[in-house]
Amino acid sequence: YRQLAIAMAPRSDLQPFCFQRPGEVAKQCFVRPRGRDLPSTSDVAAGMAAGTLAWLAADPRIYSLTTHTASVTLNIGDSSGELVINNAGDFVTDPIITITGAGTNPRIENADDSAQVIRFDLTQPSGQALVFDLGKRTAMLNGTSIYSARRTDNQWWDLQPGNNTITYSRTSTAASQTFTVAWQDAWI
Repeated sequence: YRQLAIAMAPRSDLQPFCFQRPGEVAKQCFVRPRGRDLPSTSDVAAGMAAGTLAWLAADPRIYSLTTHTASVTLNIGDSSGELVINNAGDFVTDPIITITGAGTNPRIENADDSAQVIRFDLTQPSGQALVFDLGKRTAMLNGTSIYSARRTDNQWWDLQPGNNTITYSRTSTAASQTFTVAWQDAWI
């Protein structure tokens, strides 16, 4: 009972709530405790009381426990690379994209989400990481926001259910770069 009371204490941060339905893989959603109604009788001490627990999930999606990753390396002279990513769920999911190495003007297109393109005008120095969180719509270069480098024709996108063809391109090819996409399958 004490552990349950601790887990159900009011909090503002989201916690993973993991579950597994019979015949399915384990999944999770992100929740915070909303309320509890547990009787305080001798039945509780004996572990035989019924009660009610409630959680709030601001994001209604259910996610896989596994975070998948796929990456491609653009060598010196390569201006673009392509990945095919599979969202095995039945609903859109928001990936996190990380680009490491020197490069200029990243363009990231999802051909399977109305060919929308993330467009930023910037020069990424060597040894730094550029991270796009598509769910939060943020762009960080070594932990500092570079959202102001977003072009007016920038289009955030989602990973659609099934296969998604993601193309990464850049204007400077003088150094190698690694382009990585991390995502969780999503269901509704």
